[in-house]
Amino acid sequence: MKNNYIPSIINLKNMKRLKSIQMAIICLLATTILTYSCKQNDSLQITETVNNYPSKQTILNLKSIISSNETTPTPQQAIVQSQLSLNLNIPSAITESELTNYVNQNISNINGEIVFKVNGEIFYKSIITNGVENIIIGVPNSSGGLENECSFAGVIECAKKTLYALGTVGKIVCAFGMQSCYTVAAADCIEKNCINSGIPAIPFDVTTETPNSGTDPGGVDIPHFKIPNIGIDNFKFGESLVRIEMIISGRTPAHSTKIFSNNNLYYSDVNFTCILPSGFYTNNDSSVYEIVNGVCIDTRVIASCVTCPYPTLPPLNNPFNGCGLPSGPVPTPVPNL
Repeated sequence: MKNNYIPSIINLKNMKRLKSIQMAIICLLATTILTYSCKQNDSLQITETVNNYPSKQTILNLKSIISSNETTPTPQQAIVQSQLSLNLNIPSAITESELTNYVNQNISNINGEIVFKVNGEIFYKSIITNGVENIIIGVPNSSGGLENECSFAGVIECAKKTLYALGTVGKIVCAFGMQSCYTVAAADCIEKNCINSGIPAIPFDVTTETPNSGTDPGGVDIPHFKIPNIGIDNFKFGESLVRIEMIISGRTPAHSTKIFSNNNLYYSDVNFTCILPSGFYTNNDSSVYEIVNGVCIDTRVIASCVTCPYPTLPPLNNPFNGCGLPSGPVPTPVPNL
């Protein structure tokens, strides 16, 4: 699901209006953000388990500066994604200020994980334990260099460093999708790298998406991912990204099940009576499949990290109790269309 692009071009002819123009850019970009929550509860509160929120995605299109061998700028694209897992119930009907204030007041009780990617590559990942971030990926290059260039790559690097510099609360709010923080950072970097250096600004457009969230409120379907070796392999289960990472790293035990498919839905029994519980599954301690309401909405690869700092999680009840694997022939599934 995509919104129309919102063009944002900085006019160099009137430098006095630079700040107001940039504020207009940011305001316009902010209006494009679509926020969703996988929770129906309308109360903002700390929970006993970690909740996984749908990945948010922003597509940033930048035109590079015209070089000596070019006649027109070459558009380039950065697909920016955020993933957030927290022991916090965040309802859909919440404002940015409400979320910011609550996280500020309860930061010492918050556990979870924040991930940011650009074009599929993780540039920031941290684990939060009692409000303290332990950065796994994302220590920026302090030497500067590329991030100061007025170029596509320079703006992207500058924006990544700007995001890294946010506090823990700011990163949580950003990752939840309350603001187009990466695009705002890009606008700041265009001003710093290009405008202030007397170089023509890079025109840029932005569109936002919420991928990997099943069917959105407008009824738009997203692609379903396929899980291999169903009906054969045992799949370990974790209710959160943090849990499945701990399982892969051998830091906590796991409950497991076989997986069966029928009419584009996944089940934990061969009779297709028990929809596969929402969460994360792995059959090889590497590839991880995210299930929401019986649909595989995302896949990723997670490396074992035995020495990584992880929060203390409560014991996980077996979500497959009461849904065993009965004997007898496997029913013929409805073909996936």
